[in-house]
Amino acid sequence: AHLKNPKNPKFESTIYSLKKFMILAANVNPNIVELLWTDPSDQLVVREPMGKLMAQKDLFLSSKAKFTFSGYAFAQAAKIERHRKWIVRGEMTAPKREDFGLPPERPKQMEEIFGLIKSEVEKWNLSQYPLNNMERDELKADIWELVYNVSKVDVNEGNWPKVYEAGVIERLAKEYNLKEEVVELLQRERLFKKEMEMYKSWLTWKTGRNPARHELEVKSGYDTKHASHLVRLMRMGLEILKDHKVIVKRPDSEEILSVKNGGWSYERVIEFAKNMQVKLDEAYKTTTLPKSVDYVKINALYHRLYEGYHERINAAC
Repeated sequence: AHLKNPKNPKFESTIYSLKKFMILAANVNPNIVELLWTDPSDQLVVREPMGKLMAQKDLFLSSKAKFTFSGYAFAQAAKIERHRKWIVRGEMTAPKREDFGLPPERPKQMEEIFGLIKSEVEKWNLSQYPLNNMERDELKADIWELVYNVSKVDVNEGNWPKVYEAGVIERLAKEYNLKEEVVELLQRERLFKKEMEMYKSWLTWKTGRNPARHELEVKSGYDTKHASHLVRLMRMGLEILKDHKVIVKRPDSEEILSVKNGGWSYERVIEFAKNMQVKLDEAYKTTTLPKSVDYVKINALYHRLYEGYHERINAAC
């Protein structure tokens, strides 16, 4: 049965299996780990499995929070930038291949190269390895950390496809000794593809946006709701690294609400993001949180919760 929250009559829900929930929590997924740290006054119903998870919430914190929380924040920043361009640009028309110096149809050679790029980029999901989801997520986080330590490129869930695709294209051009004109054509094809994706996103944004939110967006010159999420996520990420706490009931709630209502200029939001990224980088170097969660303990907790649930079900039958 669905329970209505009297504080928020609009009902929205996502249902996860216990296993999926714990995998996401172990990966310090912001949306999931926040649930474990909610204030009791904001909890409508807490049944036994969730109560036991909350009692062990510290198990799910690691320095991986630097990448997950900043990754979500970067995703918000990307949306802010994209929507800002749309506001300035006004009406958009569907891009045409000839505008990018491309032939009417994509050449077969390009199809093959794009197929190769796609298969290379897909490797990043590590689906080619016989790993469970926890192991795969842990390995991804380790790879992102290695990339960051070597190149200072902050790779995360929000940006890895684009960053990795650019690297794959550069490598393929060298390995296959692609002619300069082929590489140039490939880049134009990518620009056209990107512009077409942008146009489709703009159409969705234009037809599906909330009128009141759009009015505020146009007035402020950027999407203030995304900005408020960015501020909250970056501050929470820093708090986790420094204080080992996920502060969900925000002491800065009035300021975050002010950002959401257009209280900060676009320039101030961008400057805040830049400064906070520096702080996150420094905190990551000095945090005493473990690099990864203790999967043995988490796995043991999962089995206890799973077995306890089935024992209660059997007893009730």
